[in-house]
Amino acid sequence: MKDLLTKLTAVRWTTWLLIAVAVFLLFMAFRSCNNLPSHKPEKKSSDSAAAAYADSVDVQKRKIVDLEFRNDLLRHRLDTANMLLVAVRKDAAARVIAVRQTLASGVDAARRRDTAAIIINWDSLRAQVAAGLPVVIAQDSLSQQVIGDCMRQGAVKDSMILAYRYLWSIADSNYARQRQAYNGLFADYKTANSRLKFNKTLSRGLAIGLLVAGAKIFIFK
Repeated sequence: MKDLLTKLTAVRWTTWLLIAVAVFLLFMAFRSCNNLPSHKPEKKSSDSAAAAYADSVDVQKRKIVDLEFRNDLLRHRLDTANMLLVAVRKDAAARVIAVRQTLASGVDAARRRDTAAIIINWDSLRAQVAAGLPVVIAQDSLSQQVIGDCMRQGAVKDSMILAYRYLWSIADSNYARQRQAYNGLFADYKTANSRLKFNKTLSRGLAIGLLVAGAKIFIFK
């Protein structure tokens, strides 16, 4: 009778030990689900790169806004100067016709040796030239302004192209950097998840086996 009690006690302790081991394995299997690799340094680096990218984008956007404002001013100046230039050229063309007519009249007067007509034509020609000179100067000044503003507008547009190109470049670099970080993270998690899946399956199998073995021992012994 004593031997039977000793045997039953041993069976019970064995059963409880197997159950404890099984519970421990299950606990470790579920705990391992949260045992994933830490990527805090990568996250810190990625956040820092993202912040630097955002700052660069803000700088370029402000630069582009300033360039667009300057371009609008130059376009307005060009539109105004071109309108004035058209009017001045039209005035100058009319004055040229008048001067040619006066010269033709003077040539005719000289051919006729009409001294009075020659003097009258000379006075008219002198007055026409004096009145037309500011128009010619204004036309030259407006032409120079249009040429200068066109060159300045071209430089502004080139700067805008460079700014947009730089925006595209840093956006592409940031995307490549984030993509590389994501690929590394995905690879790490894929490896970790495969290992965790294997450990989880193995732990569950061992735990179930131990529970079944413990139950058999407890029941049949």
